[in-house]
Amino acid sequence: MDIVAGLADDEAHLRQMLPHMPRDRELAVHVDATPETLRGRIHRRGWLIELVDDAVKYAAELEPSAADLYLDTTHQTPSQLSDQITAAVLAHAASGPADPEDAFGVPPEASGSAEVVVLTGPGGVGVSTIGFQPFMHLAHAGRGVGYLDAHQLGLLGPSAGSSELAPLRAQNARTVVGTLAAGGAETVVVSGDPHAVRAMEETWDSGPFTPFWLDASADALAERITARAQGGGPPLQGDHRLGLAGAALDAAIAAAVEESRQHHLRPPNAHVVNTTDREPSETAAAIAAALPWT
Repeated sequence: MDIVAGLADDEAHLRQMLPHMPRDRELAVHVDATPETLRGRIHRRGWLIELVDDAVKYAAELEPSAADLYLDTTHQTPSQLSDQITAAVLAHAASGPADPEDAFGVPPEASGSAEVVVLTGPGGVGVSTIGFQPFMHLAHAGRGVGYLDAHQLGLLGPSAGSSELAPLRAQNARTVVGTLAAGGAETVVVSGDPHAVRAMEETWDSGPFTPFWLDASADALAERITARAQGGGPPLQGDHRLGLAGAALDAAIAAAVEESRQHHLRPPNAHVVNTTDREPSETAAAIAAALPWT
């Protein structure tokens, strides 16, 4: 069973995203909220608040009739919503074939080669937050570019961010890079943890591989991890720092600072970019300027 989180405008868009999945084996869930609630959540999140009007407008344009389950999240807690979705998923799974291979055929594996730009660094430096910015920078420059966050490609079990799952994250990243390249991407920007990036690089044979190590001072790491713990920045699924406080927060900061000092974690020949006192957009510009083809 796979859980896919994303935005589908309507039924046709859903079919484009999951072209090989029979519709009766999907359970599409549409989560909604009032415009006032959406505005409040975006402002509390403190990320891209200048786009709040666009976000509310886009939410109103989504077509909920394509969904099998509609949930208004306005007055419900995440745990209440989770209970409803879990019950619906279990009921839907019970109605399907006993053998998962009978549910749908495996699509042919897409493959292609692209120039890969990889961003990694110590925990809390902002790899995921910063990683999207070079993608936007290159896209605005007219380059055929894709983006993926390896953190989001290995959420398996309760310890999804563990180093033991690094090979899984690396393999999933390689597969998605191939799919994006087959779809026309000349360049793919990948953000990921040091262990996954190392596993990915060790077996990479599909084109140029340009790694960047995002560095920051101990004070900057502490400030960023504290902000993440308090809900700042973009929402990230599986963010284990969200809600940390007291001794747990102190331990997370200490671990990140120690990781920043472990030079063996840095990919060989990585470009080191100091992100201290830099906005994500400034870091993105520095990364783009260091690329050999720009």
